[in-house]
Amino acid sequence: MKVIELHKSVTESNDRDAEKLRRELRQQGVLLINVMSSAGSGKTTLLSRIIRDLGKELRIAVLEADIDAQVDAERIAALGARSIQVHTDGMCHMDAGMTRRGLE
Repeated sequence: MKVIELHKSVTESNDRDAEKLRRELRQQGVLLINVMSSAGSGKTTLLSRIIRDLGKELRIAVLEADIDAQVDAERIAALGARSIQVHTDGMCHMDAGMTRRGLE
């Protein structure tokens, strides 16, 4: 068996970008929470409950990542939260760059 040793993270560039974005948001007083799980696991249901329970006390926005659909983003918007749909062009997750573009 061949063993390949990695001495650098393959996500090093994204990790740096994500840390920079976290610092910028922290300076602006913005809390960004990443909720990631498999399809149908209840992410949108959880966010909907948070918006219903805290939406009058907090300004809440959701960056909704989806490969191609916007059903969940529309569901979030219907609850009164700001909803930004980010199409991930086939990727199953958002990287730091996509997150930044969505926030802008």
